[in-house]
Amino acid sequence: MRLDTQHAFNVIYFVLSVLGVFYHTIFSFLLLDIVIKIPLLQNVVQAIVQNRKQLFYTFVLLAIIIYIYSFIAFRTLRGSYLSVDNSAENPPDQNLYCSTLLECFASTINNGLRAGGGVGDYLDQISMIQDYDTYWMRYVFDLSFFFIVTILLLNLIFGIIIDAFADMRDARNAIDSDVKGRCFICGLNRFEFETKNKSWFDHVEKEHNAFAYLYFILYVQAKPGNQCTGVEKYVKALILKEDPAFFPVGKCLSIGFGSDPTREKEE
Repeated sequence: MRLDTQHAFNVIYFVLSVLGVFYHTIFSFLLLDIVIKIPLLQNVVQAIVQNRKQLFYTFVLLAIIIYIYSFIAFRTLRGSYLSVDNSAENPPDQNLYCSTLLECFASTINNGLRAGGGVGDYLDQISMIQDYDTYWMRYVFDLSFFFIVTILLLNLIFGIIIDAFADMRDARNAIDSDVKGRCFICGLNRFEFETKNKSWFDHVEKEHNAFAYLYFILYVQAKPGNQCTGVEKYVKALILKEDPAFFPVGKCLSIGFGSDPTREKEE
């Protein structure tokens, strides 16, 4: 049997609550329950989750680009990665920020992503007079890192998340538009009734009341087959086959035949 999402959350929440009695730090994570309580925060999580594959591959590309910069820095610019103790007793070969390729990679991620101007904000400043070749190497290194990582890739990640919010808003607006301006039973839109001077509210509240159809379906399902009328037997047979053919799609008594809602959606 498939585990319901809400039930799974309740089980995990209960387990964490029990563990929190012994490890009090766990109680702080239970504050994330606010995400379940507030629908707006659920949309924030959904915007990230629905594009998780695209975000994952973008993060992989970001990590690869930063690794390339870390490798270049490890080979040629290790002396620019300053340690806390940058004295003569701590030469560049023993630099605490770039003594290994892994440390260079970690330092480039930590300093490069947090700095507004890229990794160059945290590196040692080199004078053109002191070292002409290294100066221009650092110039290209810092500037390219700023444009590729800070401006391009990070904004690309933010753009993916923002586009997800826009798609969710458009989908929600489309649903709201259908709910307010399209009949749930026949699929005719509100404009067709207004052009023929017919009351839209009378149609959705009386003629094609969705709850009346629901009650009728439940009534037919519960009624024994040998007690059903001809129409009820017809509807009951279609319900058993999960066939919605008994719904008056594209037509109603007040205006007769309207436009085909299926064709409208395709157009």
